[in-house]
Amino acid sequence: MSDLKDRILEEKLIVILRGLSEEKLIATVDILKNMGMHFFELAIDNESELSMEKSLRNIEGLRKHYGDSVLSVLFEEITVIDGKEYLTGYTPQYVRAALPVTDREICSRMAGNIFEVQAEGFVTDEALRVKLQEITV
Repeated sequence: MSDLKDRILEEKLIVILRGLSEEKLIATVDILKNMGMHFFELAIDNESELSMEKSLRNIEGLRKHYGDSVLSVLFEEITVIDGKEYLTGYTPQYVRAALPVTDREICSRMAGNIFEVQAEGFVTDEALRVKLQEITV
């Protein structure tokens, strides 16, 4: 298995998954994540309204399943998205993350640093809404 995993990490691998239920899709993505894959793009099957609804349910299921994932984000700058201010940055997998600005001064000092955050959903189709990871002592 190690040789296969090494090969997957070295090469560009495209996996097309069609016709899977939400549960099987999540289980399959979990396996692929554990093998080192970190970027997934889901296409919407628009052959029929029923296919489109199933695709959208699968996408929403994946969002809910991975929505509380802990991520590392290098924050860069304060950006306005849909009229609201967010401190934005990117994960090591180049996923855009957006943290709502509650204190501009603190957020400005956070820029240029890496923080652990939790995904809460999406601000836009291209940006994850995140919150700072809670620290317990």
